[in-house]
Amino acid sequence: MTEDGRLRVGIEVGKAAGIADGIGRYARCFLRALMELDDGPDLLLFDLSDDRLSDPELPEVLVGTGPERKGALDVFHSTGPALPPPGPTPLVATVHDLTALTHPAYHTVVNRTRATAGLVEAVARGALFVAVSDHTRRELVELVAVPPERVVVVHEAPDPLFRPAAGEEAAAAVATRPGLDGPYVLAVGSLEPRKNLVGLLDALLLLDRTPAEELTLAVVGPGGWRNQAIRERLAALGTRLRIVELGYVSNEELMDLYRHAAVFVYPSLSEGFGLPVLEAMACGTPVVTANRGSLPEVAGEAAELVDPDDPSAIAAAIARVLGDDGWRRELVRRGLANAARFSWQRTARETAAVYERAAREGGR
Repeated sequence: MTEDGRLRVGIEVGKAAGIADGIGRYARCFLRALMELDDGPDLLLFDLSDDRLSDPELPEVLVGTGPERKGALDVFHSTGPALPPPGPTPLVATVHDLTALTHPAYHTVVNRTRATAGLVEAVARGALFVAVSDHTRRELVELVAVPPERVVVVHEAPDPLFRPAAGEEAAAAVATRPGLDGPYVLAVGSLEPRKNLVGLLDALLLLDRTPAEELTLAVVGPGGWRNQAIRERLAALGTRLRIVELGYVSNEELMDLYRHAAVFVYPSLSEGFGLPVLEAMACGTPVVTANRGSLPEVAGEAAELVDPDDPSAIAAAIARVLGDDGWRRELVRRGLANAARFSWQRTARETAAVYERAAREGGR
């Protein structure tokens, strides 16, 4: 503990380096909010991955966790599956999803092994768990037998950068992107089976369209894994659907793409939270998403919820959003209000309270 009574908290931040996936986006936004707390903890950042954090807004990263550093800490927080070496320091572990257990076929062997091993070890070490949704908390309790009192739900939030276009921002650079000069459906997520891009492609084939009303599908996200079937499907439909693959884009580019999409569709088969849903809503974009996992919890009544295994249901929801201006405006209104319920400042405050509890209870 520092001289002014603040906790000294070590945080694992390796996933915040490089091209940020969902956990990396969580780590970046959460850390910035935690640093802005007036009475927040004293932070020491650790990189337990092969990456190196390079963000001038964050404190210097300490590579490794030597005994002298562990001894100086009141709490250690793992924001992803990587854990520090065993020791007396109380452990807090954020769990983003349990899809490695519930949907093992959607992951590589390396992914499954890393996620499962980290979870089992955290349980054995008596960690206090931060679950990013009620859904994830239930799975921790039911599937891993974590005592309910050892799991605290702390929601994620959209980056404050994501907001509706206003004034000059409404004249978008997105229109200059090849293939996006007309209405487009936006899909965001790594190319992996769980994101269900194939289901969205099947849904788009069911839509009634004339050449003048032709929709483009804009696909944003890194390469992912187990995606050969997805890529083959994309290639096979290249003559029947207008598809633009954009790969990984910056937050600024992603905000622009959200703002000008006709509809954002996120038919994921399983999510622990579903941050892109809130990002799209915060940008004033109507959302169609799945009715399972954490997504109903995150979307509330501000999205079209559909069975992700039913392409006809996905197609009907897209058609309703595109064909009913009144409903579209209502979804935008509800989405903005729903996204505003979540904030990283709240996430930081609630997580800091978990640190206080962990320090009081001590290592287990």
